[in-house]
Amino acid sequence: MQDIEKIIDTPYRHADAKRIQTRIKNQRENLLTALLYPDIPLTNNLAEQAVLPLVITRKISRGSKTPDGAKTHAVNMSIVETIAKQHLSILDTLQNYLLKAAAEKR
Repeated sequence: MQDIEKIIDTPYRHADAKRIQTRIKNQRENLLTALLYPDIPLTNNLAEQAVLPLVITRKISRGSKTPDGAKTHAVNMSIVETIAKQHLSILDTLQNYLLKAAAEKR
């Protein structure tokens, strides 16, 4: 942590160095988290992989025509991906939720 403090306290002149210094200063508590806690990944690859199906679908369909369409698609993909991450059957789970919602409306 002393090295981090030294970087933060050094009066750099170059704009790029100042930007990096500011980022380190703002993130100082989080910089070493992945090294200190073995369960924390070093990258955000899992987050990027989670949104990949949405990106691919958007590219194939050439995007949504309206903001409401984009929002609906995002919600639907969130539901499907959540079910998949829980290792549940997508069709069975959706059917159960829909039947339950229909029963509650009666």
